[in-house]
Order: sequence, then structure tokens, then C-alpha cells
Amino acid sequence: MSVTGMTGRLIIVALVIALGFSTVALAAGLGLRINVTPSAPIGLWLVRPARLAQLQRDDYVLVCPPRASWIVRLVEQGALLKGECAGGVAPFIKKVAALPETSYEVGAEGIRVAGKLLANTRPLPGWPYQNARGAAVPGDTLLVYQDAHPGSLDSRYLGPFPLEGRARTARLLVAF
Repeated sequence: MSVTGMTGRLIIVALVIALGFSTVALAAGLGLRINVTPSAPIGLWLVRPARLAQLQRDDYVLVCPPRASWIVRLVEQGALLKGECAGGVAPFIKKVAALPETSYEVGAEGIRVAGKLLANTRPLPGWPYQNARGAAVPGDTLLVYQDAHPGSLDSRYLGPFPLEGRARTARLLVAF
């Protein structure tokens, strides 16, 4: 192979890589995310800022988990994706179970909001859950869950998720 042919191929590879990075940056700038985890529908999501007052129960949101040393260990072990949240974990896509000041309980049966048991929220056997009785969701936090995936890491195990001054809605555009 000639030097010219090799140089041409290297230029093409470099352009493809640059185009890939540019596409990812553009998609992120437009609020597009690809979810590859089973704890929310796998696909292309549109993420937008929202005010807490705009959120409703069962809205999908993009949230960072509360700080916990075992979450950091899961990231280090490759069980959770790396990202922008504390501990280096990627934000989670979850459904809103309860808004601030709403009463809730977490127990062996699962999450109850205003007395109603939410589907598929029974804690997994052997997993430590929050065991909250007669609690109210604190301000600037959300109680979150994922009814489509019973093994999802959510408020059963981590309690209310902090908004840290920002709320982001997530809407599935295309499922894969």
C-alpha cells in the first residue's frame, strides 16, 4: 500500500471520528439522550428543563441519585453508567411517584403514595430498602420509581431524589 493511500484512509477515519463526536455533542446540546438501561424504555429521549411546579405524577424525569457510597461502588464496578452526577454516576430516567409534601411509605410491599401501593415496587429480596412510614417528600426532592422494571434502583432503596435546583423532564421519542 502506498503512503498516499494510507494517508487517505487515516484522513477518512479521522473525519468519521470527528463527525461522530460532533453528532454526539449536537445531540446533547439539543437535549437528546439515548437510554440503554432496562430501568426505563430503551430508546432516544428528549430531555428538557422544567420547573418543579410543572411536574406531575408519572411524568418521566432525569434525576441524579442521592449520594451513597454503594452507588459509587456500582459505578466503579461498571454496573451503573458513568456521568455527571455526584459520585460520577449518570442520571437516571424515572417516573415521578410523588411530589414535595406528598405523604408516602416504603415497606416490604413496596412504595405507597397517599395510601395507594404502586405497581412493581416491592423491594427485591435481600436488598435494603428505606422503610419509611408516614413520611412526606421533602421540598426540592422527588420520590421516583419505575413500574416497568421491578429491579430498578429508585426511591425504594435511595429515598427521595434531590433536584439540586433543577428539574428535567424526559420524553421517549423512539423506542429501540
